[in-house]
Amino acid sequence: MRSKTFRFFILSAAVLSFFICDFVYAEEDYALILRLKGRVTILQADEAEWMNAKAGMKLFRDDRIKTGGWGSYAELSFSRETEQIIKVFSNTSIVLKDLRPIVNVNLDKGKVYSLIKSLGDKSSFEIRTPTAICGARGTGWGVDFDSHTTAACHQNFIFVKGLDKNGQAMSGELIVNQNFKTIVKKFQKPQKTLEVTDKERRSWDLWRKGLRKFLTETQKKQPLVQQMDRAAREQGWIESKIGEREDFFEIREMEDIEDRIKEEGRDEGNEEEREEDIEEHYLKR
Repeated sequence: MRSKTFRFFILSAAVLSFFICDFVYAEEDYALILRLKGRVTILQADEAEWMNAKAGMKLFRDDRIKTGGWGSYAELSFSRETEQIIKVFSNTSIVLKDLRPIVNVNLDKGKVYSLIKSLGDKSSFEIRTPTAICGARGTGWGVDFDSHTTAACHQNFIFVKGLDKNGQAMSGELIVNQNFKTIVKKFQKPQKTLEVTDKERRSWDLWRKGLRKFLTETQKKQPLVQQMDRAAREQGWIESKIGEREDFFEIREMEDIEDRIKEEGRDEGNEEEREEDIEEHYLKR
């Protein structure tokens, strides 16, 4: 009897240790591509060649992401509860520098949106450009870099610091409140805040509503946390099969939307206006 009890105890301990190991693996720091469109490529930290990105791919520290021309974008989640999400716009290049507890993303060029829920006291979310550091513990904001940095706050507030000639943060920081923005030029401190334009506010609102709709529709089919866990376990399967099934995360098919925009004669605007048109059509579906 004692022998059977002992064997049962050993077996139970082995099973428990297996699940503990699996849990630790699942908690490995990574970002996950939620959805994408157009030309999106990845350069992994330990690789020499760029590869095409796929929805469901895991991204790790020092991985690089680059998006192509109009219509290309990628959305990444940095938490399993989708509480930290960024959108990488077209013609943008970023590097994932740190993933936990301080998320640090280098924005080499282009534009990103960040939607971050409340983080702990020891956590923060930062986006670094060649001229500035922008961060928050729970807010929504956009950062755009093209020779200078534009940081616009759309929810709550953000902090912004300029960088000196050595790439170090300058003393003091500027707090940018909701519906305001600042510009940071090379080797300078942030400029006085300005109110965001109606166009900038509209662009943010469209993205946030579209993202909420996507997450809601996805959660109805299967909790996104489970999908992320499955993606972590089935990385090899995703990389080999996702090309055949682009609906892995129910990624929306945008070609018909773009065709309708062209039929309506609204495809002659600039890149940002076209992307707003796409978001509007998606929300009306």
